[in-house]
Amino acid sequence: MIDGKPGLRAILRINMLFILSCFTFGYGWVFWQWASPINWGAGMIAIISGLASFTTLIRAIGEVIGLVLHGRKVRRYQAQGRKTRSDPMANEPDLKNRGMIR
Repeated sequence: MIDGKPGLRAILRINMLFILSCFTFGYGWVFWQWASPINWGAGMIAIISGLASFTTLIRAIGEVIGLVLHGRKVRRYQAQGRKTRSDPMANEPDLKNRGMIR
């Protein structure tokens, strides 16, 4: 991330967190359909899956915000200073005048 752009690993991690959040929400929704006073365990699984989905979603959003803020910080740092300039190429008379060659 030298250039301020996110790497492939960070993008994949964020996308996997969003996908995991969707899957745990769907899992909890399916178990919520099976919940009843007799089958109260399905309700517990649904509630725990919903909370896991919510926390995973919050974590994914936090990763996105952190990535954006880091990219801004890198671009702000790179904007400092002057533009780079190339030095003139050393030629033979310059080297002779400075005593580097004979």
